[in-house]
Amino acid sequence: MGTGSGTVIGLGIDLVFLTFVYYWYKRSNRSADEIKNSKTLKIDETLEGTVRSAKDSFIPYACVIGEATPVGSTLHSRHVEG
Repeated sequence: MGTGSGTVIGLGIDLVFLTFVYYWYKRSNRSADEIKNSKTLKIDETLEGTVRSAKDSFIPYACVIGEATPVGSTLHSRHVEG
C-alpha cells in the first residue's frame, strides 16, 4: 500500500464517522424541536378527554401543569428520612 491508499482509507473512516455524528445531531435536534412545540395541558376535567381524542390516545410530548395528588400510599425512601 502506498501513501495514496492510506489517505483514501483515512478519508473513508472520517466519512463514516461524520455520517454517524450528523445523523445523531439531526435526531437530537428533531427531538428538541418536538419538545419546544409540545402542547401545554392543565390537570383538570378536560385532560382525559384531550388525551383520548388524540391519535391513538397518545400525545408524544406535553407539558402538564397542575397539582398532582397521590393515588395510593406515599412512597418512602430508605435514603432520606421523612
